[in-house]
Amino acid sequence: MLQKDLQAIQGILEMISEAELALGEFYRACARIAQDDHDFWSILEEEEKKHHAMVRRISEMVAESPDHFRMGRSFNEGALRTFVGWLREKTKRIAVGATPAKDLLHIARDVEQSLIESRFCEAVQSDDVAFNELLNRIHEETFFHRERISRRIKEKAYSAIILAR
Repeated sequence: MLQKDLQAIQGILEMISEAELALGEFYRACARIAQDDHDFWSILEEEEKKHHAMVRRISEMVAESPDHFRMGRSFNEGALRTFVGWLREKTKRIAVGATPAKDLLHIARDVEQSLIESRFCEAVQSDDVAFNELLNRIHEETFFHRERISRRIKEKAYSAIILAR
């Protein structure tokens, strides 16, 4: 692998790792604000911490055996950097109470959807089985997060309808 490709892959993985960490921090802030959903948000936070650790492991795998990895589909690292900055700003606003608790689920669903649409899992490729297992797990769990959040939105809407009767 060319040195510039290795540096590009490491930069991408670093940015993805940072995004997972920022998302965990976002969920921690949500848990503090939305006390009625504290456990829900805390579980998501823990899962994002695991994703962060998985991306770190992938980065180690690339450093240990760079010839087993290659650049995948074109990936906009700058867009992910902008997303992480936006997410950190949103987290600060949540922490100071500037974002209503009722909006958190919708924001979280949109954040998870944005990660899915970024197709970050296609940025680096390899035939390495362990790498692909880690990457697939992160990708699948991101889909599950979006679905779990969407389900929670529906549950809350249904509860509001029942209470309004």
